[in-house]
Amino acid sequence: MTVNHSITPEWVNKLSAAFIALFFASYFNGGYNLTSALLALTAIIALVHQRKNRLSSEPPNLQLLNWTFALFGLHLVIIALSAYLDLDTRSVGRSIEYPAKALLLCLVSYVVIFTRASTASLCYGLVVGGVLGALISGYDVYVEHWRGFGALMPIQKGNAAILFSTMLFALSLYWHKSNQKLAWLCLLGANLALAASIMSLSRGGWVLAPLTYLIAAGVFFKHTARHFTAIALLSLIATVTLVFTTAPVGLEERVAVVASEAQSEQGSVGVRIEMWKFAWQLFTEKPLMGWGEHALQPRLDLAVANGELSNYARTFNGNAHSAYFNALSQRGVIGFIGLMAFLAIPGILYLVSLMRAKSEETKLWATLGGLNILSTAGFCVSQDHFLHNEGVVLYATTNAILLGFLIRAKNAEKS
Repeated sequence: MTVNHSITPEWVNKLSAAFIALFFASYFNGGYNLTSALLALTAIIALVHQRKNRLSSEPPNLQLLNWTFALFGLHLVIIALSAYLDLDTRSVGRSIEYPAKALLLCLVSYVVIFTRASTASLCYGLVVGGVLGALISGYDVYVEHWRGFGALMPIQKGNAAILFSTMLFALSLYWHKSNQKLAWLCLLGANLALAASIMSLSRGGWVLAPLTYLIAAGVFFKHTARHFTAIALLSLIATVTLVFTTAPVGLEERVAVVASEAQSEQGSVGVRIEMWKFAWQLFTEKPLMGWGEHALQPRLDLAVANGELSNYARTFNGNAHSAYFNALSQRGVIGFIGLMAFLAIPGILYLVSLMRAKSEETKLWATLGGLNILSTAGFCVSQDHFLHNEGVVLYATTNAILLGFLIRAKNAEKS
């Protein structure tokens, strides 16, 4: 049973639960900006009320949240310093926009820590989001005969859909022992979100997806009935098979094209490989601080003139379509450390929490937090996920919500 230190008014508790659900439910129809802002505002209200009306009992341990604030803050400082040293002070404000937004969204953790927001609100929001994602992408594929989320941002939406699916899969395994109806509902949502991601043809989201499902199954292997785990895994395979065999947009051909482009280094995949290779070359030339966005442009022109880079690759202005290669080429080792502070080190914090978990609830939140980090790490392989507002808001807000639930669960263990 979770012990909550909430002394906030009931209306704040209800708002926090509603906004958590709405954040995930509204992601595919563009409402995530509003709901994430409302979550941050509700968090401030809960925090202020908590400080004005302190309980006599021991306050919650916020060490994990403090670490996250510090790591996100370090990332912000490194991005700002890199932009300043690039001798283009006008770009500093633009460059720090996304790390500053991510740091601000850390506040959302307080929504969970200091209110009685329930796990169910997260589950229902994810399920509704998965259903809406499947309906939108399904309409695009089966009615309009183009890729799923074609009128939106297919890559970003497809990435979000696979993240929703992975989290719902883990939640279904967790709930099977105590709430079978919710477990089956989460499994349904996991399959619908998976179908939405496949129909989006978003390749980056699939990089680590098989691993994330297997991790979830492994974590809850002893907690969940064997037959349900088997059914859950088989349902995912059935969904993939069904979409591939019925979609009229040629998904099988898409996979074949990807393989061919990777081998020949042509087309969309080929140009990424070309840019990754050149980005690594740029890193070896200036490994400490990188080239910077401003100084990089003349180097790109020289590369085209010398035949090091194709004209097509030059049109991307140095965006290597990989968060890792962009960090290395544009900000060097220092920038890469900043990216790891933003992404990998929070993942290590979740892993440590998972290994030390004393309850299934703590294990759940540590696992979900780790899945969010790992999935995002996969998204960053084939695109700079954080150059897009959708990617920043999804990563930071989801991380804050899951972190809040984890802190609540860890404090419940001590109580």
